[in-house]
Amino acid sequence: MAGSERIAFLENASESRLELASYLPVCRLTAPELDPNVVFLLSSASIRMHIVSVNKGRNMSRLAGLLVLATLATSVANAAPPFGTWKMNMQKSHFPGPGHPFSKVFKSFTLRIEPADNGMIRVTGWVEPLDGTPVQPNSFLMREDGKDYPVTNAPFDSASTTPVDATTSILIEKRDGKIVQIKRRVIDGNIMTDTTIFPDISKVEVWERQ
Repeated sequence: MAGSERIAFLENASESRLELASYLPVCRLTAPELDPNVVFLLSSASIRMHIVSVNKGRNMSRLAGLLVLATLATSVANAAPPFGTWKMNMQKSHFPGPGHPFSKVFKSFTLRIEPADNGMIRVTGWVEPLDGTPVQPNSFLMREDGKDYPVTNAPFDSASTTPVDATTSILIEKRDGKIVQIKRRVIDGNIMTDTTIFPDISKVEVWERQ
């Protein structure tokens, strides 16, 4: 197995219930005799294997067989970062109702994604609160490599982005090491759609490139 390939074990009970196998629109390798909870996420940089449910007593020879299958798979091209300034279309976007942790609490939301030094990506957001208080921009640096990067002044304290194909990425937000939200991001020309796939809520953010 190449050095760039890595295995991630989701041993935490709260994470295992995510059942990423049913959520992520990615290439998969499956066989009837193998554990259906094993899913392969393929990118041009590496083959990432996420085990949703881990039983430490399993026969690891099955795991070795899966790794052989993974090395034969065709990798998926990385998505290009969605550089530009994006404004949320509040009419087309949808959020849970008032009182829900993910309810809409702002009048407008503008996002700027731009290249930074050393191959980093700078993400800056401007949120106009419902109460009309002055907009305070919030900015953080990250790479689209599936790793967690620190975020301040936000409902989450780290974020990661993993490209799936040329137009799709998976965004994961965490607080105190626990996943609080997973989004599927799809780029279609000048429209960017972020759909929450965890938790199980009706939340869709539609962004338009300015």
